Amino acid sequence: MRSLKSYYLFWRTLYRDKRTPWRAKFFLLWFPLLYGISPLDLLPDALPLLGIMDDIVIIPLFIALGIHLVQKNLKQEARGEVIDV
Repeated sequence: MRSLKSYYLFWRTLYRDKRTPWRAKFFLLWFPLLYGISPLDLLPDALPLLGIMDDIVIIPLFIALGIHLVQKNLKQEARGEVIDV
């Protein structure tokens, strides 16, 4: 099982790579960040549990979409760099 640190290093390596498409960078960082701080949510935070649960589900989905948009060889290189650390 990989640690949270290895996932972060993988994500950071992908984001910093100049060959990563701008759309992927948008979904890797900016869209999740904007959704997280935005007062507009799919489900309002006033709903006790559901308001927070949508953030917990949707933000990782945006990040996963960003990773999916990156070419396979770039992901393999990023994983290799994380393993070497």
